[in-house]
Amino acid sequence: MGMVAAVKEHEQQQRRLLARQMHLQCSSRPLPKELDFDPAIYAPKKAHYP
Repeated sequence: MGMVAAVKEHEQQQRRLLARQMHLQCSSRPLPKELDFDPAIYAPKKAHYP
């Protein structure tokens, strides 16, 4: 069950990033509030291996 939730969350993050990127490329209007976020928050986390 946890794996399914993680996959859905990842897909949602990717959709938001794509929507933000498309808006920035295709529109001259400012970003809407739901797309006005720092894309670095969805960047892959660096793994620390011992």
